[in-house]
Amino acid sequence: MRRLDRGTLVKLYYTEQMSLNEIGKLYDVTRERVRQWMEKEKLIRRKTGGRKPKFNSPGEYFNYVQKTGKESYWTLRRFLHSRNNCCEQCGSKTNLHEHHLKYPATSFRDVQLLCASCHIAEHKKGNGNRKQLQICEKYKKGRNGFELAKEYNVHWSLIYHILHKWNVKTRPIFGRVILSPEERKKRRREYAKRYYQEHKEEKKIYDRQRRWNKKLALVN
Repeated sequence: MRRLDRGTLVKLYYTEQMSLNEIGKLYDVTRERVRQWMEKEKLIRRKTGGRKPKFNSPGEYFNYVQKTGKESYWTLRRFLHSRNNCCEQCGSKTNLHEHHLKYPATSFRDVQLLCASCHIAEHKKGNGNRKQLQICEKYKKGRNGFELAKEYNVHWSLIYHILHKWNVKTRPIFGRVILSPEERKKRRREYAKRYYQEHKEEKKIYDRQRRWNKKLALVN
C-alpha cells in the first residue's frame, strides 16, 4: 500500500472528520500506519480530550479494543505479565517483550510474551527454538559465532544472545570474551567497588577541601 498524500489525509481527517482508525479500515492498513503518515506530512492531530479509561480486568480491556481499535501498551503489558511472567517459548524471565500475532490484539491469542532473543528470532522467519538449539550444538562442536551468523543470515550479536539464553559457555573471540548481560552487571559492580576502595582516601581529602572552601566563601 502506497503512502497517502497530504491532500487526501487533510480531506479525510479535517474535512470529513474521520478518525485514524476509520481511515485505516478504508485503506486496509493499521491505525498506527495512518498516524506515521500524518507525522511525516507534519499534520497536527485533533485533541480528543478526557482521561484514558482504566481497566480492572483483561475482559474489559479487550472489549474496549474491539470497539475502538485502540491499544493501550502499558495496560496490555500489565495484564500479560500478571498472567504469565516468563517467555512462552523458552521460559526465560528476563528482558521480556510483547509480540503481536495480530494487531490490534483483541484477546490473549493475538499476543505473546517473548524474551528478546525469541522475539528477534520470531521476526527472522524460521529461527524458532529448533534452529536455536541447532546453533548451540554447532557452536559446541567448534563452529565460530561469525560463521554461524553468516550461515543463518543474522547478526553475530543474535548468535551470542541465543548462546547465553541456552547457558552455553562462549569462547573468546579476538582475545575478548563475550559476556552475558548478568555477567556484565556483576563485573561493573565489582569494578565500582574496587575503584571506591582504591580512591577512598583521595575522596575524603577532596570532600574535606570542598567543605573548607564553602566555609571560606561564607566568611568572605
